Amino acid sequence: HSPHTRSRRSFHLSFPALMLALQYLLSSFLLVAGVVCLIYLLAFLELNLQPALKHLQVYQVFRAQFLKPYTLSKSGTIWPRYTNQLGNNLFQYSYARLRARYLGQRFAAGRLNQDVFHSDVTKAKDEKSLNGGATRGNKDILTAENQNPFTKSVPFEHLESRVDYTKNHRQYDTTARQKFLRDKPNAFAQKYCFYDQDAELIRSWMCPSVEKHPKEIDYAKKLGVESEETLVIHLRFAGAVEGWFADPTYHELPEYYYSDVIRRHGRCRKVVLVHEPKSIENAKKVSLQLEQMFPGVDIVLQCGSRCEDFCVMYKARNLALSVSTFAWWAGYLGA
Repeated sequence: HSPHTRSRRSFHLSFPALMLALQYLLSSFLLVAGVVCLIYLLAFLELNLQPALKHLQVYQVFRAQFLKPYTLSKSGTIWPRYTNQLGNNLFQYSYARLRARYLGQRFAAGRLNQDVFHSDVTKAKDEKSLNGGATRGNKDILTAENQNPFTKSVPFEHLESRVDYTKNHRQYDTTARQKFLRDKPNAFAQKYCFYDQDAELIRSWMCPSVEKHPKEIDYAKKLGVESEETLVIHLRFAGAVEGWFADPTYHELPEYYYSDVIRRHGRCRKVVLVHEPKSIENAKKVSLQLEQMFPGVDIVLQCGSRCEDFCVMYKARNLALSVSTFAWWAGYLGA
């Protein structure tokens, strides 16, 4: 055979392999392009549907598994990433501040969040001030409106919004620092292991703000919640308040939960049922059932301002929780 014949045969033998390789490359390219387009599409949808999605609890729970409860600005300041409402935000505030403390960095209370905070401050304006878009020297400049993002979230409007831990972080126990940093949180940061060793420190951050509401504190005392014979029960009816936006894990507790708590108490003469305004009908049903089961017990419905309801639970000697971070914080801080 001539050299030209051998070359032609070699070309014909490699052509199928070449086509297979091209087909593989094309398939890989289309797959990568599809994934990138899907990511951009999801990001676009989240950005444009955010006003509705931020109130959809199922979406927030799913999204939280892929996010951290804090962010780090360009100037090296740790600030919380807030998700959902006030009870959740207090966990995110606490985690971010503890992290800044253990790592020796500056802490800022963070971006405004939902209707709990100022609605007249834009995300872009706030983000600029926190991410170092506007700085003076090495310090972030906060807008006047964002001096304290908890301003409208009574009774926590007096929480510190900025703390500098860069100077004395080495005095903290190394073992405590390692324990705190060992576990990785999701966006909710609600594992108790993050806070058990610093419980008194967190109370020193938050309790002074709660105690600065003497009117609500006095109301709680007059209601008799500090008495051993009084039981305060928090009612949460997520479906009645949040509708189809509600997280299905925030289920309503069965009637026997409340009756069992009263029986276990043993010496209960008054039960205070704390509930939200939108769940008044549900609360009345629970009240009626308990009155029929315990005719000698005074059943009182409590539905005031957020600050008043929190202080009632905060000062309670005996508190039964619902599936609620708001009520959990009242019990934790008042313990």
